[in-house]
Parts: sequence; structure tokens; C-alpha cells
Amino acid sequence: MIYELAKPEDIQAVYNVVQHTIKTIYPKYYPMEVVDFFCGHHSEDALEKDIKNGYVSVLKIDGTIVATGCFVDNHITRVYVLPEHQKKGYGTFIMKNIEEQIGEKFDKAYLDASLPAAALYEKLGFDVVPNSIEPRQDIIQAVTLKSPERLIAFCKGIQAAAPVDSYVDPEPWDMPGYDSQVIMAAGAFVQGSSIELSADGPVKEPYAVYFQGGLTWEHAKLGVMMSLQKLVEQDLVKLQ
Repeated sequence: MIYELAKPEDIQAVYNVVQHTIKTIYPKYYPMEVVDFFCGHHSEDALEKDIKNGYVSVLKIDGTIVATGCFVDNHITRVYVLPEHQKKGYGTFIMKNIEEQIGEKFDKAYLDASLPAAALYEKLGFDVVPNSIEPRQDIIQAVTLKSPERLIAFCKGIQAAAPVDSYVDPEPWDMPGYDSQVIMAAGAFVQGSSIELSADGPVKEPYAVYFQGGLTWEHAKLGVMMSLQKLVEQDLVKLQ
């Protein structure tokens, strides 16, 4: 097994790993519109740019690239393992390696979903703060959803992705200290950390949701995708 920085000539192999994994695994759980979005998000151009910047590494078995990891500063942005090579510890190996590299320069490594959430909702036409290319100082992602229906649907998607009380539908409610009702989604306090996946927002204009956390990349990504799925199911967004 070899784990090394990706070279320019690896672009096609890395692209194939990412695209094949998305197209094989995601349709089992999500609408094809969501699958298509993530295929576009991890485009060949995006991968080529990350490789040129030295952000991407590849894991090779007998000379063949079977997995890839990517991080920018202290944000882990992409980890994919070919389906036929999953459950062999390769993903864990990549994660530990990335964490060690980040630890050489930063006190913390962020494995949150704020980057893909920003890119996804920005592409759908919503205002996001910070945007998908701005420097980040924390793990909170604000998305202005422009309607109470979208705000509520988003939070219901986050709740549906939670390991605790995923069957619960969050509803807006009066909260002390607020001049409007507030909706909150959280069912993830299972590992003793307040940065586990959650979302909340006041039900008033501009109907912004504040999305944050995620202790594992898989759970964070699931939350983002479930939030979009709830919007699609209620015909609150149109995917091109």
C-alpha cells in the first residue's frame, strides 16, 4: 500500500474513483438530482485544480489508485474509497493521515459540512455566509433560504439524518429571548461534543438557517444531502 501526493497524470484515475463511488453508493439513498449535483461538484476541473495546488493524495494498491483524500488548510474536503475496496480500513487510514498532516500546522482539523453545504446552496441561488471560496474562521454556515417553508424543510432534513430521534419532525416554537419562533434540529449529542451536526434559525425574514458541526464526514455529508432532499420532495427548489 502506498499513500502519496497525487500527480497531474493521476487526474483521470482520481476522477474515476470519485465519480464511480458517488454513482454507485449515493443512488441507494438519494434522488438522482442529488447524485448529479455531487458529481458536478467534484468535477474533473475541480479535481485538477486541487491536484495542482497539492491538496490531493492517493492510495495505491499494487500500483492502482483505489482511494483519495483531500484537505485545504485545516478543512477535510474529500475522502473517497472505491466501493469494492471499502471496509478494508483504507478510509480510516486516509483520515488519520490527513489529521496528522493538519496537526503539524493547526490545532484543530475541521470535518464539518460547511464547505459542501455552501457550494451546494450557492449553486442553487441562495445567499450563503461565508461563501464557498472565502476563508473560514469557524464551522458555522449561514444559508438564507428566503421562505419559512424552506427553513423548516431544511431543519427537518438535518433531523432526519440524526442518529438520535431521526423520526422526529422539528417544529417552530416560541423561545425565550427571541422576537419570533425558532426551529431547531439536533439529535446527535452522542459523543459528548456540542459541535455535532445541528441546524437552527428564527422563523422570520430573511429565513436564514445556521448549520454547523459533524464529527464524521459521512454524517455531515448525509445531513447536507437530507436537507436538500426535503426541499426537493416539497418542490421548494428546482435542480437543473
